[in-house]
Amino acid sequence: MKYLFHIILALAIVQNAAAQGVSAGFRTGVGNTLDVTSVKDGIRHSYWEKQLFLRYETKSRFAFEFNTTQYNYGYHQTPLMLQTYFPLDYEPLSLEIQNHNIDFGLSVQYNLSCPFLQDKCPLMKNFSSYLGITAVAVLNERTEIATNRYYSDGRVAESRVRQTSINDMQFGINYTTKYNIERFFITSTATMTISPWGINSYVPALHAGNGLINLRIGIGYTL
Repeated sequence: MKYLFHIILALAIVQNAAAQGVSAGFRTGVGNTLDVTSVKDGIRHSYWEKQLFLRYETKSRFAFEFNTTQYNYGYHQTPLMLQTYFPLDYEPLSLEIQNHNIDFGLSVQYNLSCPFLQDKCPLMKNFSSYLGITAVAVLNERTEIATNRYYSDGRVAESRVRQTSINDMQFGINYTTKYNIERFFITSTATMTISPWGINSYVPALHAGNGLINLRIGIGYTL
């Protein structure tokens, strides 16, 4: 989280701090991965996530938001007996997958709030809601932890293989709300994204899935 904070801080510095409509904040909530090619499988993995965001709201009711979201999840996978020309010298016992992810998201939103209601209703005056489209790049660090028993001496040993890559690009919609309390505001957001490359695939997503559903709540500050 330390270097995520530095990313948001650097973006905030380059903005004019006196400019209206620029805000930054923090959200946290529940995230889920899903497989859009196999509805019966539903949600694949659930996790708790942390998000930092930077927003710019224009006078023409459009808003732009950049955010970074961090989350981890893991699962066990059945180890495979590989068919090779030479017999293996070990028996695979277990395979654990650990995923450490950072999502980089960019959203374009439109303010749906009704000016008439905001003028006539004191409760609605400080409330606003936004509907928009979003794009997310998923930076993934995947660690495979294999446990094997070796035939030669019966020894049980563990091996780790780690890979880091931007392994997915997803697109979708989000719905964001704000309730202003002077320069602070309470915010919530719901987002659903899918990988367009997985829509026409007939092969189920074997590992992490090819879609994300998130629900977060947090607080922000207008610069």
